Amino acid sequence: MVKRAKQFTVWLPNKPGIAAKFFTTLGKTNLLAVSVLDSVDGCAVRLVAGNSNQAARILAKAGICSTTQDVLVVDLPNLPGALQKLCRKLARAKVNIEYMYGSAGAKTVEAPVVLRVDSLAKAARALK
Repeated sequence: MVKRAKQFTVWLPNKPGIAAKFFTTLGKTNLLAVSVLDSVDGCAVRLVAGNSNQAARILAKAGICSTTQDVLVVDLPNLPGALQKLCRKLARAKVNIEYMYGSAGAKTVEAPVVLRVDSLAKAARALK
């Protein structure tokens, strides 16, 4: 399945306890995907929530600044070569993958992957 979603990006300092405090703040919303990119001074936390309106309200109420990006969430079969097939389809459609992240447990049937691409419409068509 391919669906559009809102991704929130928050910049947090790299200090002990910050992640615990941040995710405690978001404790009332279901997170479908999370990626953390670190640097010396801080980290960019990217997340896709099950309810983006709820996540936006929680972040705003807590005074946490965030940006939003439109992304695609693709449920891939949790099999060898599935990500390669996805990338090939996007390459054939001349869609640039700006970044992606995902994960799956060893026993899960599907593996969600979050994609930031240069054209959501072209990517969605290519992946149907």
